[in-house]
Amino acid sequence: MKELRLRRTDEIQNLQQKSRFVNASINTMHFIKNRMTPFQTLLDYLKNEGNIQNVPAYPRLLANVRKSCDREMTAILNRAAYLLDKGNNPFKFQILSDVDSRNVFTLLRAIWTDTFIEEFDKLTTTGRESANISVNLEGLDVLFSDIIGNIQKYSIQKRSCLFNVQNEVLVITFQNDFKSIRDVESLVSYMNGDEKDEVQFRITHGTPLIKQNCKDQNIAIEASVINDEEGNKLYQLQLTIKIL
Repeated sequence: MKELRLRRTDEIQNLQQKSRFVNASINTMHFIKNRMTPFQTLLDYLKNEGNIQNVPAYPRLLANVRKSCDREMTAILNRAAYLLDKGNNPFKFQILSDVDSRNVFTLLRAIWTDTFIEEFDKLTTTGRESANISVNLEGLDVLFSDIIGNIQKYSIQKRSCLFNVQNEVLVITFQNDFKSIRDVESLVSYMNGDEKDEVQFRITHGTPLIKQNCKDQNIAIEASVINDEEGNKLYQLQLTIKIL
């Protein structure tokens, strides 16, 4: 019962945090929507220019709406610059805190077991019982959800995760089978690269967000294709977090 209460409390806190993120997004959309009025007026003027350009007040009205567009464009760009700054973006996870690795495993296990129910979906832990690491639990919630969600969508029947607390690092290793070696090799190249490939953004299943999340939390990430004991090729994604 105590564990259930603690988990329920954690879930409520997560929902509250996510609610703040949603509210920030909604407020931003309202801000942009409200600032679009002069642009709509300008478009209306241009669409009906042939009918109203001979109206005596038209030059003055057009000049006024242009000034309004300039003001609102400046306001929109300033808001965009503010939100895109890492320190102000509510979806960045750079505020880290010291966390017991057992709490991280509890979070990972909850997401894994909620997603997979088959016996062959293995989640195991090994190494030291616990260690302190510096992470953002909200960010890990999103990160694990993204990775496990992709495993669910693109694997066939082999899925596993190893949670290994070593002497100096915590290593979380995800493995799954796949349908297309070509797609996976492209994914491995993208995940291990430093460059931003705009084309890859459309085909890598949200991996730009996974990479950015790891970068924000100082989590090393490495992808590869390995062979299991039976000779089957598996996609492997490994997260490495330094122990304090």
